Amino acid sequence: MAINPQTGGWLLLDDLCKELVHQIEQGLTTESISRQYEGIPASEIDRLKILLRTHNLISLKQNEKRKCKSCEKKEYPVLAVIKATLACNLKCVYCYANAGLDQSAHMSVETAHRIVDEYVRLNPNNCVTMLMHGGEPLINFKLVKDVFEYSKKYGDMVKITIQTNASLVNDEHAEFFKKNNIEVGVSLDGPACFQNATRPFQNGKGSFDHVMRGVRILQKHEVPFGVLSVMTSNVAEHIDEILDFYLANDIYTFSFIPLMKFGRGGNDSSLYVSGEQIFEAYKKIFHRIVENNTHNEKKIKERILSNMALSLFANENTFMCTQTPCGAGRKVLGLSNNGDIYICDDFIGDPEFNIGNINEAPLDEILAQSSVVAKTLQRSKNNFKRCKDCVWKTLCGGVCHAVDYYTGKDGEFENEICVFNKLMLPYLIEAFDENPQLPQLLSDCIPLTEPRNVFVALDDGQSADSIDSETFDNLLKFHDVKHYENVVLSGEGLAQNQDALDMIRLLKLQKNHQVLLLDNSKIDSPEYKKLVDCDVDEVWIKPEALQESFGTQLDQIKDLIKYKTEKNLNTSFALLLPINDELWNSSLVNWIRDNLASNDKVLLYEDFSGDSRTVLEKIRGFELNVYVSVLSSSEETRQSCSDLFVFEKSNLFFIDKETLKGRNDIGFEKILAS
Repeated sequence: MAINPQTGGWLLLDDLCKELVHQIEQGLTTESISRQYEGIPASEIDRLKILLRTHNLISLKQNEKRKCKSCEKKEYPVLAVIKATLACNLKCVYCYANAGLDQSAHMSVETAHRIVDEYVRLNPNNCVTMLMHGGEPLINFKLVKDVFEYSKKYGDMVKITIQTNASLVNDEHAEFFKKNNIEVGVSLDGPACFQNATRPFQNGKGSFDHVMRGVRILQKHEVPFGVLSVMTSNVAEHIDEILDFYLANDIYTFSFIPLMKFGRGGNDSSLYVSGEQIFEAYKKIFHRIVENNTHNEKKIKERILSNMALSLFANENTFMCTQTPCGAGRKVLGLSNNGDIYICDDFIGDPEFNIGNINEAPLDEILAQSSVVAKTLQRSKNNFKRCKDCVWKTLCGGVCHAVDYYTGKDGEFENEICVFNKLMLPYLIEAFDENPQLPQLLSDCIPLTEPRNVFVALDDGQSADSIDSETFDNLLKFHDVKHYENVVLSGEGLAQNQDALDMIRLLKLQKNHQVLLLDNSKIDSPEYKKLVDCDVDEVWIKPEALQESFGTQLDQIKDLIKYKTEKNLNTSFALLLPINDELWNSSLVNWIRDNLASNDKVLLYEDFSGDSRTVLEKIRGFELNVYVSVLSSSEETRQSCSDLFVFEKSNLFFIDKETLKGRNDIGFEKILAS
C-alpha cells in the first residue's frame, strides 16, 4: 500500500509497479523508464503516472497562493443547533448536556427569531439550517412551529430539522413534520434492554415502549427519519442484535456515535468503549450493509462508513465533525435557551466556550472578536502530536474537538477514535481491492457509472432565450449533473456572456470540476482573463493549428498563461492539437516545453489526414514534459496505438443551447463544431 499522508492519496501496488513508482519519483521520463523496462508500453507507464496524480500520491509543485486577507470572502456558520429547551423527560445516563426537569428553561420567541434573522443576513447566497434540539425540543413544540412559520418569509433559504427522543411524538407532530418536509432524527439505542438501561425517564422507568410508539407514528405518517445511537461498550458487544432490531422494525437509516466522556457519561467508566471494540462492531455493521444493499431494494444508510468510503474513494471529507479544524465556530454554532452562543452545541454550558449572546450584538461582530473562535480555527493536524506523523491523518480527518478537549488529550495522545480509524481505514481498503463495487454500496455519493464530461454550449447571453445563470443551475439539476463530473463551458459567445462568472461560481460551490473551452479567435480578450481570474480548474484551448494565424494564437496563449502565473492561480491549461505530421515540428515542441508546466496537458485529436501511428510515434519521441493523451480518435487508431499514449475514455454529454436537451451520442469533433 502506497499512501501520501499529506494528501490522503493511496494505491495498492504490486512489486513491479512499486519499482516503477521509484523511477517516476526520481524524475525519469516515460521513455527512459520504458527503455529500462523492456516490454512495458509507454502508455502503461503514463497510465501509472495518471493514477499517481489523480489519486494525489504525487503532489504537483505549485506556488502557494497568496491572497489579500481583506479581499477574501467571509464565510459564516450555516447550521444553528438551537436549544429550544434544556428540559427533558428522559434522564439518559450519558447525557452530555445534563438535561433536567426545569420546564422554565425554554427559549423565547424573540431569541429564536433573532437567530434566524442573523443566520440569513450573514448567508445571503446559502441555505441555512435550524436544528431544533434540547433537552427534548417537543416539550417546547410551540417554539418549533413558530420558528418554521417565521422562517417562511425567507422562502427556501431556511431549513428546519429536529432531533427528538420520540417519546412524546403524536399524530399532530408527525403531520406537521410530513406536511412541512422537516427532517427528523430519533435518539434510540436499540431493543428494550439497551434503551431502558441507558435512556430511562426521569423517574427511572424505561422509555422503550413510549419511544417505539413515537417511531410507529412517524412511520404511519410516512415521515422520513434516521436513528442516532450512542455506542457504549454494551452496544458494541451486541451490535448484531441491535442491527437485527432496526431492520426488523423497518429502520434503515441509522448511525452510531461513540460515547462522549463528559456530562453524565464522564462519570461511569463501565460505559466506555475502546477503539478495538468500535472497530469490531463496525466490521459487523459493514458486512451487514454490504449484504443488505446487494440484495435488498431498501438500502441501509450509515453515516460513519458512508463518509469513510467517500474519503477513500474520492478523497473527500465532507462531514464537518471529522475535519480539523472541525465545524465548530466555522460551520456550526450552538445556541443555548437564553441566546448564549457556543462554538458547538457539545460545549453548551461550558463558560470557556461561550463567545457571546445573540441578543447583545451582531453575530459577525461576535465571531470576529472571539479569541475562542480564532483559536479553534487554528487547530491543525500538523500541530497535533498524535497526528503530524500519522499516515492516516488526511483520510481520518480528525477527532471531534469536544471529545478531544474533555478527555484531556486535545491532540496530544491517541484516543479510541484514532485507534478505530487506524484499524477501519486499511480494512476498508483491502475490502475495496477485493470488490471494487463496495464503495457504492456504502455511499450513494459515489458514482455507479463513469463520470461524464458535460459540455454546455453557451452564446453571448444577449438574446431572450440565452442560457443565464438560473437556467444553467436548473439544467445541471435536470440533467442530474453530479459534483464529481467535469463541466465544460464552451461556445462562440462565452466571453461576452455576463452570467458566465456566476456559472463558474456555482460550479465551484457545487464542487464540480470546471473547464473553460475557449474560442481560438479571441484568446487575448480581456473577458477571457476575467474568466481565468475565477481560478477555474482547467482552460482548454483549440487553436486553428494549420492556419497562418497559428503562431499569433500561440503568442496569445502564452500571454494568458503568463497572466495566470502573475495572478498566482492554480488553473491548468490544455492545448488541443491534431495528430498531424505537418504540425508537429521542433518549433511547436520547443513552445510546449517553454510554456506548459507539468500540470498542463496536450490533448490530441485525430484529423484523419494521414497515418496516425507514424505521427503518434513521432510525438512520443519528443519526450514532452507535459501530460499527453489522445482525446478523440477512431476505434482503429485506438487499437493500433494503445501502446503509445493513453486514450481518454469518452463519456461525453452535450447540452444544446437551442433545445436545452442533452445528448451522449455525439463525438468530440461535433461538439466543437456545435
